[in-house]
Amino acid sequence: MRKTAFLSVIAILIIFPACIGGQSNSATPNADGDIVLGKIYSMHSEVLNETREFRVLLPRAYPNSETAYPIIYVLDGDSYFLSAYTAMQTLAGLSMMPEAIVVAVTSPDRTVDYSPPTMNIPAVQRKGGDQFLSHLEKELIPHIDKNYRTLPLRILLGHSHGAIFSLFALTKKADLFKWHVALDAPMHLDNFYLEHMVEQFLQNNPGHKGRLVVGWNRYNWSAESWQFVKAAKSGGFIARKLDLPDETHSSMYHAGFYYGLKELFADYQYRHREVLEFDELEKRYLEMNASYGYEIPIPIWALRYGALEHLTAADAIKARPFVEKLASDYGETNVLDDNVADWLEMLESNPPEESRSEYLSRPEPKVSELKEFIGTWSDSRRYTITVRNNQDSVQAYVDQVMPDGEVRRQLVTKVTIASDGSLELAHANGMPPLSGLIVYKLQLPKNGTIKAQQRFRVYWPRMEGRNRPQEFTLYQVEK
Repeated sequence: MRKTAFLSVIAILIIFPACIGGQSNSATPNADGDIVLGKIYSMHSEVLNETREFRVLLPRAYPNSETAYPIIYVLDGDSYFLSAYTAMQTLAGLSMMPEAIVVAVTSPDRTVDYSPPTMNIPAVQRKGGDQFLSHLEKELIPHIDKNYRTLPLRILLGHSHGAIFSLFALTKKADLFKWHVALDAPMHLDNFYLEHMVEQFLQNNPGHKGRLVVGWNRYNWSAESWQFVKAAKSGGFIARKLDLPDETHSSMYHAGFYYGLKELFADYQYRHREVLEFDELEKRYLEMNASYGYEIPIPIWALRYGALEHLTAADAIKARPFVEKLASDYGETNVLDDNVADWLEMLESNPPEESRSEYLSRPEPKVSELKEFIGTWSDSRRYTITVRNNQDSVQAYVDQVMPDGEVRRQLVTKVTIASDGSLELAHANGMPPLSGLIVYKLQLPKNGTIKAQQRFRVYWPRMEGRNRPQEFTLYQVEK
């Protein structure tokens, strides 16, 4: 048999932006000052009996590391390679997905290569989807795995006719590509052939653990079929959709690749409104390891975030495993210019009188104790605080007027009476550290006014000298 031959043709040169979203995404120029993202290759395919072109674009860190990477295969690669690479590099630079190798697959006749052999597509006479899939399976993918440091997670991106092939590959060779992004596939063709094909596959493979993100603009799935696909989760299968109404069928691929990859890696992303205990975080990454097919270490930012949140809550027991994991896995314990190991030691040796959980466990006041505070109080400029008698409990909320005139309402999560008889209303901080509480302290009303104070309650040594309470006067506007 004739050996498959590979030939490097030309480097892909482009000036890549030095900064995206506040993160460094710069690539290193070569000796000529060019920024090289990858190379164009050609290979002779025994399966297709012709020479085919493909492009390989490497992560920035690839040349200087021994790390292995997931692989993103993008169809119509001559047109879409830069959009796929930019989407990956932007999301990876923001720690929203791992860096990946992008392999851009080109096709001299996409209608032939991407057409399933048993699907009736208008004006398409030759349907070479089987042969093209065999080419990927037996020639291109083995070559990439042999010549690059790859991980077992392969992702296939396809748009329009390429999306038809992506769904065909999912159902024909489910283990070849674990995850798929299929943008605006014409689902209606051949009496909804693609819908029936995917439904049948999921029925016959209830243990399939893949992921599928579909995008629609001009074309979409029938509601009944999509609900069936979305509900097929018994084996860990995940299906999500992208609705891109502000794009056209022709323009949606750029946004679709970005949001499609973002949806695929939703569990990888930083959850800035979620505080986990260490056991919960560890469990999440164990589940990700099983889904991705390789080990994903808990990233340094997740450990830093967990340490910070539990330390600011004055909970040394919950903070300790984060601090210890930071030291053992990354050899450092610095978070936002604070040494969390020293902070933990100080917290354990000299704990505050009341932790966050102890504060939130204070007994709820009786309605009778709040009689004088019932009503709506406002300074007419920024704050309006409402305290209502809700049968046997009290409901309170704070309306804050923002600089643009928008009114932002915060529901109070804790109502308590302080030892001096003042009323304290607390709600969670709206940004990290979420363990901090915004507390409004209202003195007993006098002549229809309340002296009020707002402060940030957090157990953070750095904040002690900076947390200056804001004082204001509220007038009763409704009783």
